[in-house]
Amino acid sequence: MGLFFHPGNAPFRNILADENYVDRTGIIAGINRELNRGKRLICLSLPRRNGKTWMLRTLYAYYDDSCDSSALFDGLSISRDASYREHMNRYITIRLDMAVMMSNVMNRNNEGIRAYVENSLKEEALRLYPDLGLMPQWDINTVLSQIVTVTGKQLFFFLDEWDAPIRMCATDPEAQAVYLDLLRSWFKNETFTDSFVAGAYMTGILPIKKIKGESALSDFREYTILSPGFFAPYIGFHDDEVRKLCEGKVDFQKLEDWYEGYTAGNMHYFNPYAVILAIEKRELGTYWPESSSAETLTDYLKLNYDGLQEAVVSLIGGGRILVRTSRFQNDTVRFSSRDDVLTLLIHLGYLSYERITEKDMENWSEEEKEAYGWAPDCVFARIPNKELLSKFRDLLNLESGMPELIRFMNQSVQLLKDTVALNSKAVAEAFHRLHSAHYAPGLYNNEQSLRSLIRLAYIAYLDHYYKLEEVPGGKGIADIVFIPRGGSQYLPMIVELKWNRSANAAISQILRNTYHAFLAHAGQDVLFVGVNYNPDTGEHACKISRIHWDGNSCKVLKESEMCSA
Repeated sequence: MGLFFHPGNAPFRNILADENYVDRTGIIAGINRELNRGKRLICLSLPRRNGKTWMLRTLYAYYDDSCDSSALFDGLSISRDASYREHMNRYITIRLDMAVMMSNVMNRNNEGIRAYVENSLKEEALRLYPDLGLMPQWDINTVLSQIVTVTGKQLFFFLDEWDAPIRMCATDPEAQAVYLDLLRSWFKNETFTDSFVAGAYMTGILPIKKIKGESALSDFREYTILSPGFFAPYIGFHDDEVRKLCEGKVDFQKLEDWYEGYTAGNMHYFNPYAVILAIEKRELGTYWPESSSAETLTDYLKLNYDGLQEAVVSLIGGGRILVRTSRFQNDTVRFSSRDDVLTLLIHLGYLSYERITEKDMENWSEEEKEAYGWAPDCVFARIPNKELLSKFRDLLNLESGMPELIRFMNQSVQLLKDTVALNSKAVAEAFHRLHSAHYAPGLYNNEQSLRSLIRLAYIAYLDHYYKLEEVPGGKGIADIVFIPRGGSQYLPMIVELKWNRSANAAISQILRNTYHAFLAHAGQDVLFVGVNYNPDTGEHACKISRIHWDGNSCKVLKESEMCSA
């Protein structure tokens, strides 16, 4: 066993010993099928802490010829597949952790990444294979070719964090080009690749870099978080797996509410890193965001392409943003639009996504369907869960240095002042302004869209209110209820939404169904806010009432006129 050659199965043995181990060996069957079809080059890009390295250790334990891994894999999912014995422990395996190697290069400061990798491999090959007639003056491909020729065993490359040189040399295209040339010498070299390489499996955060719109390593079959293919069922943890891990340790419902919500293809999953830490520590926390610098998120949002910061406010308010993902150049510095930054945030794991469905397009125009609905590269981006929402909400402060966020927060502060003052005209105008700024016409098409708008409008007060939706109370279900947190001076507020009816009808429904009856304390004033949207005219209407509830009956203290904008 060496540092690069023959990594063996000890790391996988350690993974198996973990009481929280989840069997992901079924993915080996998928990779074997690809190998049998002659598709030997695979690149999988996923956000940080999604189990990429664990999977890598599983794979090289299976393929590495320096060990017998039967005892480890027997009884696991892969052992039930017909290909189980076909490829097991058959290949000379080379493992390269490119993040570590890149750090070494930067610390040594006397040779580039290609020279460092080639020299490191050559030195170890000469030490491990002293009887094969290897010559120190040979280039690395000649050394590797000789090993294969004499042993009769092909090479299987595993590159962890393959994109580290791309990310760490983000502003040095020459260094990136040298590194990509190294990969091409192994994986886009007709003589070497076809004759000596059995397979290559690369994993990283970013998809393969594009050069002039084309993949820099076009022979790889590429799988990403946006297009995971047969990897989708093996990414992250799923509901039944997390439920089992939680037994006797933590409340599954609470953990689900906090962590679930990531997407791979059509599958939803939990971030395994966050789940494992929550279970081990027996408490919820913001484990995934704290595993890397939050400055990255802030730095990207400060770019503010095409109203990016306003889009982020919509996301924090619970909305979804249409994103076209295909124009992203797969690096961290070349951006030309808001879509590029949002696509990067999906690849980094700060955002998740949803495919556009027929239901989403019910009220879209034919032009919108053609431009977005049927386009395979268009998705809805969203904040996946409460763990990430807490990180985005940290941006909503006046010290963030983001002018659009500051402007929006000031507008939200003013909105509550206008609501308390029963200024229904100003409130209706605020809702209309938000609608115009944050929603394409066809995407604002039902009461759920209106609900999202209200959440967005009052976003400055998330730290002052508990926001509840579809709350059973009295004789019905209240749409949105804002309950002041302990010590707050704000009034409770009940918002009723109507679509193509009237704001008066909304207020009447609150009173008729006594939605306020569930409030904990009688003898207090409550704000009733009725909101209606007319899809034919595009107008928002608002009416506000301040009532006093004594526990038995309501007395209207003051109410506004119904106003539209």
